[in-house]
Amino acid sequence: MDDPGTIAILTFFGAAFLGLAVGALVARLTRFEVGMATGLLIMSVGGLTGAVRLTLINLENAKGTVIASGKLVEYVSGTSSTTDSSGRTSSTPSYGPLVEFIAADGKAYRVKGLGSSSQSLDIGTAVSVSYPAADPGKAVIADFQNQWGGVFALALFGGFPLLGGLFFLFTAIGGARVQYGLSVRDARPSAWVAWCESHGKRIGGYLNLIAALGMFGAIVYAGFGEGGRPVGFAFIGVGAAASLYAVSFLISNGGWQAIFICVIIAAGFGAFGVGTVLLTQPAADAAAAKKAFPAAPGSGQVSEDFSVCAGSEGTADHRITACTRAIASEQLSQEKLAKTFHSRAVEWIGKRDYDRAIADYVEPRGTASATTIGRSPITTTQSGSILRVRWPTTAAETRGKRKATLIARLPITARRSGSIRKLHSRSRIVASLDS
Repeated sequence: MDDPGTIAILTFFGAAFLGLAVGALVARLTRFEVGMATGLLIMSVGGLTGAVRLTLINLENAKGTVIASGKLVEYVSGTSSTTDSSGRTSSTPSYGPLVEFIAADGKAYRVKGLGSSSQSLDIGTAVSVSYPAADPGKAVIADFQNQWGGVFALALFGGFPLLGGLFFLFTAIGGARVQYGLSVRDARPSAWVAWCESHGKRIGGYLNLIAALGMFGAIVYAGFGEGGRPVGFAFIGVGAAASLYAVSFLISNGGWQAIFICVIIAAGFGAFGVGTVLLTQPAADAAAAKKAFPAAPGSGQVSEDFSVCAGSEGTADHRITACTRAIASEQLSQEKLAKTFHSRAVEWIGKRDYDRAIADYVEPRGTASATTIGRSPITTTQSGSILRVRWPTTAAETRGKRKATLIARLPITARRSGSIRKLHSRSRIVASLDS
């Protein structure tokens, strides 16, 4: 058994068992507070020792590692069992991500990450992995849970018993002073005591109000948020509020027990909040990437949008949306792209939005920075004659001081796939061109 994480966990459980036994014995021989302090401090030594040892091992292993980009290929299902105080056992499904990557030697490897109760990432999501250059088979997923989750857990297992042990230790010391009639001298500077007596309670009241509002806001934020990150930030908010309560007790001459309890609550909520935020970071990054770079629509969707854009079904807004979606897909051929721009321009004319219609005719590629602007004639009919309007063909032609305006009250027809569809019996086209 040479796995550092397993060794650290076993060390902690051994310290926990030893702490319970020794603490119970000390409490029986002396005082309850002394026994609690002894047992909790022994537990904290086991947890913190394991956290420090695992941290040093991770830092040493990181020196010779290589970072590669892999792909999530599937989730490996499993179950984790827990037993409550009444002896009832419940099973919770667990899903471990399986990531495939190509190492520097050109071979494909797969690595399984730690399981969780949900499938937070989609199959195919890019996932970073870290592996020793000499042995890609020992790769780990390069996220907080798989690299530092064990250290964080052991730090919690050791940190909270440490705070609890100190609390009971100071309580035992205070009780011993009272029991043996020892005077307790106030070690605080007189100036600080005078300031607390004159200003402490007033400022402490303000801090209590801010803490209460912050705690309420954190709970509301967690209730209306989605996923685990809002809950994590809410826990951090509650921890910050508890810290303000601790400061309030400190400056208003509150007892040290109240201050210490607030510190323990702040540390607990803050630690769990930070852990939740870090554990949900990969899912948040994947969601942000998906939102910034949405997946391209399938060929079937693009074909349907092209058909709707070129047809006459639905409303004009529905057809314009289909045209825009088809253009944005970047999957149309040059011929279909030109037809789609033309179809959208006709719809804009039907909505009397001539500026957008002209933009679709003049600049069919949608690149305002292009030097050459495509030429696309607008064809109208009037008493059998055809009026053709030539748009500027280069950017230079669009600049100048003299402006020509063409105003025509003409019936407009549009040609689509060999059919002619009448848009308006009488329309007004206003086109301002630079000569």
